[in-house]
Amino acid sequence: MSTDVKTLRVLVVEDHKFQQKIIVQALRIIGIEQIEVAENGLEALNILRAKAPINIVLCDLDLPKMDGILLIQKMKTKAPEAAIIISSAKDSSLIRAVEDIAKNHNLNLLGSLPKPVSIELLDELINNYWNQIVQKEYEHLDVPITAAMLERAMNENQFELYFQPKVELKTGRLKSAEGLARWNHPELGTISPRAFIPMLESSRLIDRFTMLLMDQALDQVHAWKDQGRSISVAINISPLMLDNSQLADHILKKTVSRNISPSLLTLEITETGLIENMDAALVSLVRLKMFGFSLSIDDFGIGYSSMEQLSRIPFSELKIDRSFVHNASQNKKLKAIVEANIFLARNLNLKTVAEGIETLEDWWLLSDMKCDFAQGYFIASPMPASELNTWEARWKSKNPSIDETE
Repeated sequence: MSTDVKTLRVLVVEDHKFQQKIIVQALRIIGIEQIEVAENGLEALNILRAKAPINIVLCDLDLPKMDGILLIQKMKTKAPEAAIIISSAKDSSLIRAVEDIAKNHNLNLLGSLPKPVSIELLDELINNYWNQIVQKEYEHLDVPITAAMLERAMNENQFELYFQPKVELKTGRLKSAEGLARWNHPELGTISPRAFIPMLESSRLIDRFTMLLMDQALDQVHAWKDQGRSISVAINISPLMLDNSQLADHILKKTVSRNISPSLLTLEITETGLIENMDAALVSLVRLKMFGFSLSIDDFGIGYSSMEQLSRIPFSELKIDRSFVHNASQNKKLKAIVEANIFLARNLNLKTVAEGIETLEDWWLLSDMKCDFAQGYFIASPMPASELNTWEARWKSKNPSIDETE
């Protein structure tokens, strides 16, 4: 089975020409090549009947001749196998109601995509669909993702670290990169972490997995150091690892053996993750901070205990979730939330990172708000370390005003 997203066929149902162009361009950036376009529900039904099977229907709601709600209703009998992404600028309560309609019809609803379209969110929804295909293929072969498969993958070095640049908003300079795992399966190709992280955690292989990725990250930091570069790397740490009293010592040993300053490694703790043993976790986190590592609270604002964790854990950095950042320039509520987060971080003496920067408007808004760092598709998508220099040269050529002075 091929795992190239080029094999996916997507139908865009959108009557606004400009929005059509934006969505098609976003799909092509992600890697989708087989794209059909319809301007109303009737055209969409004709394509669904006449063409080769469509994998995903990306559908607006307010359409001429036949609206998106009726189209979704008819897909129950006309195209029940196609997955649906709702793309609309309508009120969120209306969109949620349409989502319920799709679910009640037992259709495969991938999610909703507010306008203007977020490439990062679209990429996530496409990845979710792809993971469904991977899982179905495993089920068909009666070979689910198991702990044994993951152990073999680690033994055979099938996991690779990609790096997404984080740049300083004030200067535009590359200062750091987030390390993101990819599973290069010999038969299924590249598999997203969403498909395998749950099994890693439930089997407690997450500790070994994270340490393997950390080795890759620190080796890369060392390589940059040999090139005269001081680029830090951020790695996600599962809350499940924090009850290990030796965690801080293990990580410190890795930096000492490479003669790397702990300040070049940031450990991101997902705010949505449940820290069951806060007392043990606090010991690990405080020792890591004492040793000189940076601690970041990831996905801030979408979890259950933001303020409690902020008050107890000595974080160095606050990452503002992309669900708040993207389109904040057009949405007063989102703008207020982002502004409040930056104000809170500044008063707690924390650096701020805005995730999901996808447009120039996003960039300028966060820059005006004095956010420290930016990350997102406007800057760069995750890439192998070997591509970072090429990206940086291209980034500088597009932004000649970048300040290179320390």
